Amino acid sequence: YEEGQILDLSIDVPATPELVKAKARVVWSRKFPKTEKFELAAEFVKISSASLTIISKLEDQTHMRNRGRDGVFRI
Repeated sequence: YEEGQILDLSIDVPATPELVKAKARVVWSRKFPKTEKFELAAEFVKISSASLTIISKLEDQTHMRNRGRDGVFRI
């Protein structure tokens, strides 16, 4: 993934039957050596208010477990 690239996201959140759909811009990415896996940070650029509410509730419920030392919330 390249910085600035726009992604179409569909996030399956176990606590809700709906998929969270959004567009997000890649802020940074890192490819793990010798794999096809990436770690990346992205910012939402388009998200419905209903999806944003689901993400906010998820962050509230998992805040301490998923926020890394770098401040990035991981889902």
